[in-house]
Amino acid sequence: MATKLQEDVISSISSRLRELPIRLPRRLGENAGASVKENYLVELLHKDPGVFLERYGDQLSESERLEFDSLRLGDFEVDHYLKQLESADRNKEVLSRNRRLALMNRLETEGDFFSEEAMRQRAPELHKLHMGDASLRSRSGPMEAGDMLGRLERQVIQQEDRLAAAQEAAAQKQSQREGEEETTDEEGEDDKAADQGQDQNMAVHERSADEVQEEGASGSNGGAPYAAEEDFEIFLSEMKARFLAGKESDFIDYTAIDADASLDEDWAAVADQDAQERYFDAD
Repeated sequence: MATKLQEDVISSISSRLRELPIRLPRRLGENAGASVKENYLVELLHKDPGVFLERYGDQLSESERLEFDSLRLGDFEVDHYLKQLESADRNKEVLSRNRRLALMNRLETEGDFFSEEAMRQRAPELHKLHMGDASLRSRSGPMEAGDMLGRLERQVIQQEDRLAAAQEAAAQKQSQREGEEETTDEEGEDDKAADQGQDQNMAVHERSADEVQEEGASGSNGGAPYAAEEDFEIFLSEMKARFLAGKESDFIDYTAIDADASLDEDWAAVADQDAQERYFDAD
């Protein structure tokens, strides 16, 4: 068990932070130079890493913070302030997800960001996968063997897409309700959600090829043409999941979204509704 930080770690952290406008003790003066700041940080990292984390922990990168993990067991203060920083990170993640979901809902109702054409331009390969085979959507007659195999592959992928979208939506709602709960509670809920996800995923893959081929021969609606609307809904769900996961950075400024407090207003009505539902459920 390490009792102090490595010298190269101390040097790296202090040399980087010296360039930042960090707060310093009054005795060093308001206009202390970079070398003065660096010497102070080196001394503090040697003498009291717990106090360093209290004052400057929010300035550390993820990799820099990991260097303090080896001190947790032997230093109560280090462990305490690392837990505080980890909790703050979780709250930021929940806030960011909620703001992205709020903007996504706005874009879906107010603009054409989630129109088929706009999504096709952003993700042509996904569009081709879900929407590209017009012959399958327009033909109502029996399918040939090659078509049925393609249909099987498509439906397995579509089932997985539905599962991923449902899990993402459930995670968003759960995070909004439980963002401020203790770490132990959050871990318990995450394990439960993971178990449920595994069960659902097993159910998807247990679906037999014969069942899918049967549908391909007769049509999923008693011989009716394959529904283009179903393909679009699956495509839309996957594009929404991509948006929430931050994979649309070529088209959306996620930094601006995550910092936009005006998006929090969208959650006021949702929070009120949830509170009312919990109140009446308790009765």
